[in-house]
Amino acid sequence: MKLNFTQFSSSILALLFVYCSTWKKSSLGVEASWFNSEEFLVYSIEFEETNSWNPLEGTTIKRNFSTRLREYKLKPNNELEQISEFQFPFWILNNNIFYNARNKNIFMMRGSSEGYGTAERTISNYLISEKKIIDIWKGKPGEFLWKILPSPDSSQIAFITTGSHTSEFEAKLHIWNGNEIRSINLPSWIDASFEYGISWNIDSKILYLAIKNEVYSLNTSSKELVLTKATQFPKCFVPSTSFGFRISPDGKYVEGHSLTNQIQISQRKDVIEYSKIPKTTTYQNQKCSFNF
Repeated sequence: MKLNFTQFSSSILALLFVYCSTWKKSSLGVEASWFNSEEFLVYSIEFEETNSWNPLEGTTIKRNFSTRLREYKLKPNNELEQISEFQFPFWILNNNIFYNARNKNIFMMRGSSEGYGTAERTISNYLISEKKIIDIWKGKPGEFLWKILPSPDSSQIAFITTGSHTSEFEAKLHIWNGNEIRSINLPSWIDASFEYGISWNIDSKILYLAIKNEVYSLNTSSKELVLTKATQFPKCFVPSTSFGFRISPDGKYVEGHSLTNQIQISQRKDVIEYSKIPKTTTYQNQKCSFNF
């Protein structure tokens, strides 16, 4: 039996419809936010995906992003105890989520259920026991949010914006102290460059910023925010604060898959504990970043 052109086209369209209309569950890799070497949060971005109408695009169409989170405690015999599990109907940007097991809260940079990683970014504080989200800052035109960093004592959050997601200029550093947000202009900011870095001092009063070949310090407890060239600063800007790093202070990290609900703990030996990072007068951040 021969098919005419119309029948052939209809068959192709029908196959494409089936090919592109089947949605399946998927997820990004498992990530962790360590509070200390025993207590940590595991999270993963989950979504639905289907094939594109154009197979040559090389990617899938994604929708309905959410974030699944689980609190764990690591016992002395390396046995994992799951404390809780919950899910948010939005994505959280990797490495911008900070779990505090003592205060039972999570500082995070989040978006919506669509467009993972897009410009619609919000800084939020989730109170775990109360199951309550408090929005601290919401994105607006002319301020693209790149990074958030809570102080070691959790009383402040530093965050950086630029004029847009394509601009390094109109850069600003903002400090939230629980009541208000204060801001100061920066010369520039490129978030993915090793020439730029941000780190808190252990006392939660001094913030260090590496910008190209200069390192500045800023006293966040002062009445006015002023950038001063630092004469001494952390040798490594990674980890940048005392909690929330993807590796524990003693080098543990999480591997696994969100949809199978199984994780395992692995070990690294090249991690510098935050409280033991030495001071230097020469910026060497490019030698201190972990490549995974």
